[in-house]
Amino acid sequence: MASTNPETAPARFDAKWIGEPNSGCWLWTGGVHGNGYGSFHDGERVVGAHHYAYRRHSGPIPKGRYVCHRCDTPTCVNPDHLFIDTPSGNSQDMTRKKRNGNDHRRVYSDEMKLAIQEDTRPYKDIAEAYGLSLTVIKNLKSREGRGLGRPRIAKLEFENHQLREMLQRCIGFEPQLDQEIRALLDETARRTSAQRAR
Repeated sequence: MASTNPETAPARFDAKWIGEPNSGCWLWTGGVHGNGYGSFHDGERVVGAHHYAYRRHSGPIPKGRYVCHRCDTPTCVNPDHLFIDTPSGNSQDMTRKKRNGNDHRRVYSDEMKLAIQEDTRPYKDIAEAYGLSLTVIKNLKSREGRGLGRPRIAKLEFENHQLREMLQRCIGFEPQLDQEIRALLDETARRTSAQRAR
């Protein structure tokens, strides 16, 4: 079992994220809660990975405040992308950015659902193009959104999609790594197919 000593926390934390060069996000590769946010054992207890990142670089989180993402990427732990806000400020930010999921009550045509489900662009781009929240796009692209249940599939597909995009951007930088990257891409495609088949 890995050490949970508070003194080893910074090194353990730094080993569990990958920098994404286009967005500047530090994508968490450790455990992820069902809500999409990273989790990390800081040596005393399990905390949100973004909470640990904020505390480590900026200090304590004021009581009753939230650690929010400027980048709107729940797995991002880049302290430059994090800020403190009130619960109401966080709600206003979610509404302004159409991340509050209130558009889930809308009725979508079968044609629109099919177009979204077959769209291969990043989920954020699809959400922006259709004027929907990221949550709705994830739900419509999930097996649940197609009437087949299993909402966790959407999360896995989204994570695999993010990983595939990141790996594809790396091809060509280090020729000796290209074969390994292509193997990882094949593996993520295999996992996605296996999850869809269940």
